[in-house]
Amino acid sequence: MFSKSILATCLLVLATTMIYAQVGIGTITPNSKAILDLTSSNKGLLIPRMTASQRTSITSPATGLFVYQTDQVSGFYYYTGTEWKQLANVTSTAGSITSLDYANAKLEPTTYTINTPYTGVLKIPYSGGNGGSYANGSTINSTGVAGLSASLQGGTLNYGTGVLVYNVSGTPAASSPATASFAIPSTLGAATGTAVVGSGSVLNIGEAITASYAIPRTTAEANGFNLSSHATLNNLTRVPEIDGLQANLVGNGNSYYIPQIKNTSSSQQTITYQTSAPSVNQYKTAINTAIASGASVNIDSDSNVWWTTSNAEIITTNVQVPVGNTYRWYEFKWWCMEVGTSKVIFISVVRNL
Repeated sequence: MFSKSILATCLLVLATTMIYAQVGIGTITPNSKAILDLTSSNKGLLIPRMTASQRTSITSPATGLFVYQTDQVSGFYYYTGTEWKQLANVTSTAGSITSLDYANAKLEPTTYTINTPYTGVLKIPYSGGNGGSYANGSTINSTGVAGLSASLQGGTLNYGTGVLVYNVSGTPAASSPATASFAIPSTLGAATGTAVVGSGSVLNIGEAITASYAIPRTTAEANGFNLSSHATLNNLTRVPEIDGLQANLVGNGNSYYIPQIKNTSSSQQTITYQTSAPSVNQYKTAINTAIASGASVNIDSDSNVWWTTSNAEIITTNVQVPVGNTYRWYEFKWWCMEVGTSKVIFISVVRNL
């Protein structure tokens, strides 16, 4: 028979082994890096469940304490040492959306410069999100202005509407307002489409771009005066521009100016517009007017609008412009007059639809 001392020694060795060995439940070979290895193909780990009140009533919780809360905002909570935090409540459902709004795609920053490295994001609104998660996308190279690439950031969709975000980088082969196009493949169930960006700001419905100038009379009345060129040369506010269309004007002597819409994009644009000048009872409508890249169209009925304050006219032009597979509708407005020795110019562009 074993003596009491031998038995005690054996028990001590066994106890020591149990203290330092890995414990396995459902396995006889627990992982060497785990103090506890739970293995099962049809069961999970069920941790303590409690209400929010019960959780917050725990006295001096240990850092790392982990529980499942059953009421209020239910989910897994852990104690950081200073506060309770909930683990991210992310669905395992595969993300899907109904449609992408390519016409309202936005680039941030909104412009780029030729041969200058660009880093930003492309944002495309979506609808019909199911709250699911989705992975990073593959690279999409730009056309039009080449040299840029976009790739979808993985994430979790909203329920309903939201925005997909693409990382954009590269060195553009031309400067804004020349546009870059990204052909987006079918994404999360939405149809393919093209995001055209880079011309500048994209306005939401009801938003406006405005500018005002005080130009010396002698400058504005000089032959060949061009407001856009003058503003650029003198570091003044850039004339309003949207979707590659610029609200410009040129001088026409000491009494008149000519309001124009210039195509600043890299390709031909076809617009439909209607101009009104109620103060002189003049109107003009032009349907499907093609404007070559870099060209301008005179939008007034007789191409002569008064500078002088006594005859000052407010010129309003409603413009429909195709963008991708849809249309946008803008109101361009010019109001110019003489104030002392200056020609004071107000121009605005408002998105109506």
